[in-house]
Amino acid sequence: MLVTVTPRVGIGSTGGRDHGTDSMSQEFGILLRTYRGRRGLTQRQLADLSTVSVRAIRDLESGRVRRPRPDTARLIADGLGLTGSGRSEFESARRDGLRPEAPPLPAPLGALIGRDVECAQLGELLRSGAQRLVTLTGLAGIGKTRLALEVASALRGEGMPVLWQDDHHPTSMADLEPHVGDAPALLVLDRPENRSTLLEGAARLLRRCPGLRVLCTARAPLGVPGECAVPLEPLALPEGQPSPATLPASPAAALLLHHIRHVRPGFQVSAANAGALAAIVHRLDGVPPALDAAASWFLVYQPTDLLAYLTGDPLGFATERLACWLDAVRDTVSGLDDAESALLDRLARPPGAGSDRSLAEIVELSGLAVGECVRLVHRLVSLGLLASTRPGRFRLLGLVRAARSAVLREGAETAAVLPLRLPVPAFSPDMFEATDSTRTA
Repeated sequence: MLVTVTPRVGIGSTGGRDHGTDSMSQEFGILLRTYRGRRGLTQRQLADLSTVSVRAIRDLESGRVRRPRPDTARLIADGLGLTGSGRSEFESARRDGLRPEAPPLPAPLGALIGRDVECAQLGELLRSGAQRLVTLTGLAGIGKTRLALEVASALRGEGMPVLWQDDHHPTSMADLEPHVGDAPALLVLDRPENRSTLLEGAARLLRRCPGLRVLCTARAPLGVPGECAVPLEPLALPEGQPSPATLPASPAAALLLHHIRHVRPGFQVSAANAGALAAIVHRLDGVPPALDAAASWFLVYQPTDLLAYLTGDPLGFATERLACWLDAVRDTVSGLDDAESALLDRLARPPGAGSDRSLAEIVELSGLAVGECVRLVHRLVSLGLLASTRPGRFRLLGLVRAARSAVLREGAETAAVLPLRLPVPAFSPDMFEATDSTRTA
């Protein structure tokens, strides 16, 4: 990520006052050094007069810290004896002397459909600053990056500075630190690969910059203090008797229809096909990449024909894109520990496989103590393998069940080339010492 700096304050620009310096815009550190020199003060003498440490003054003048806190700038101005236009110029330099030119956010590939509720909730969480480290979790392809981009765009439109970090926009946390001040700002870490290094930098920024919020997208919670983990589930499925009037109101059905009309413009929901369309959406769990892949088959299938095909082989229709998604799901499933994998297997067995179950029913099925079973359910929900159908009830996704069966069929040879565990870095216990807000699921 290239962050450019636009200097805004000219030393000789206030009220026509001539400071004997160049009239071009200067950074805060240069302005501070100029005023200190005019007073004939050393850094130590200014530190004594202002009660600001010598190190802080040195860091400001060298440009290592380029945007001081308001109270720091006020104390230094008092130490320099600045009044009137000189003090106004000094404060203006603090506020506007270094304003990073915000790089553009990644361009979305399409419209965001069916995530209005999630977008509003996540936006309000980050806007309020009630949680300063938020991790959006869930299966690969479920829409974490697209939702994060929508929320980031909305907050930037409201005036909040937004920085985006991913494989295509790499940067160092140390490079970002001078550009994040006290005001509200958002840093998005999209699917960070080098999680340990990035999170150490983010933790440092959170400690130093009280207005900063960090939004991270990942398949699993980071497991650090102060984290608010928000699982992103599949799109909501149609409820009740499907009809041409009610079916498009379902987020999952709306996305399927959106993709169908790319290959069959003018396609309409009718009384004859509404039931089959609703059943297809349910069969595919409301998972966005699966709905996209299914829609491509409307070039050759009618809804009832495609439903019959999916009922017989839920993975047989996979396009190249969905095959990549299934690989990612199988990686997640293969990364479960023994207890998590055992519970997943129990939930996948008939009778009741694919139906939603209450937490009490899952506890009974597992044969585990309540606390241990609840911990495992929490973990599977955070990974996106279980969906919360309604309060207190959970369902194993049909595509996840099929992917799990495929892993078991492939045997030891295939399993050997799959990751045994998702990478979990080591974190120091005090990394997030100043962000110890309550963890939520």
